[in-house]
Amino acid sequence: MSKKLCDSGEVHHLKVSRQPQENSSKDGSDYNNLNEDTKTKIEQILFLLDKFCVGDSFYHELSITVNGLPRSYLVKQCRDDLNKLCHIDPSQGKYTGAKVSSIAALFEQHIKDFLNQNDAFDTVNDTIQIKINGDGARMTRNSNFILLSFSILQTVESVMSAKGNRTIAIVNGSESYDTIKEAFGGIFHEINTMISTRKLMVNNQEVNIDFYLGGDYKFLLLLLGLKGATSNYACAWCKVHNKDRWNIEDHFSKYNKSPLSRSLKEICEMCTKSKDNYCCDRKPLLNIELDHIVVDELHLMLRVTDVLTENIITKS
Repeated sequence: MSKKLCDSGEVHHLKVSRQPQENSSKDGSDYNNLNEDTKTKIEQILFLLDKFCVGDSFYHELSITVNGLPRSYLVKQCRDDLNKLCHIDPSQGKYTGAKVSSIAALFEQHIKDFLNQNDAFDTVNDTIQIKINGDGARMTRNSNFILLSFSILQTVESVMSAKGNRTIAIVNGSESYDTIKEAFGGIFHEINTMISTRKLMVNNQEVNIDFYLGGDYKFLLLLLGLKGATSNYACAWCKVHNKDRWNIEDHFSKYNKSPLSRSLKEICEMCTKSKDNYCCDRKPLLNIELDHIVVDELHLMLRVTDVLTENIITKS
């Protein structure tokens, strides 16, 4: 190959080698034609690039400089193939965020994995327990994120780890009833439909499912349509007034039955009233019964230790 400079007229002769690149496929252009060892190596490289936020331009220059590294286009093809495994859609409304395209398909996929690992599970008589989790977190001074996830309670120890929890959606917005309703409205509609049927098709057979709800206390109150934790009737499970919460002489069973106990049906009815509604402000977003709603133990423990620590400092 010859190249002539326009200014000086000098001619340069270049010799190009067409030797096949190491770690490439037979045609050198398709990631799917690579052998398994090379695919594994590329996936490991992609993991490191994502973990340390290294851009494609940097790796492209590095693969040219260092011999033996897979070409950058193969890494991009690997990323594209992995992205095809999960379908992500933008969240609803004005808030920036993302969500899975089908909640039922996501549940089906992970229930199928659970059944493959637990042959003794009886799909006819037993029930898959799905727990919906949510929490809001402040990331920077001007940004707040709300994360919605789920886990299968039968996985036991995995429920408490990141491995056992699957993300459903995430949105950038303040942790409020209006934000959650607008951004996750479609998701809640799908879940409420499954709550009403209590069935899900997995491996061409119906599987019994039951739903639970977890999160910190603020998130639970928002989803139930109740007012804040400082309101007069702040308990999500009973209608005890905040001035009477100090009284521990009565047995706890008193608050688990009428007239003090709450129910999902009662909250739906009282939220339409302007007075005497026991702080039922909005309609619940998920139709999960109150005995299936559990506040996270971590937040309870942290609050208890905060009060105890404050007492120790005050009395010392």
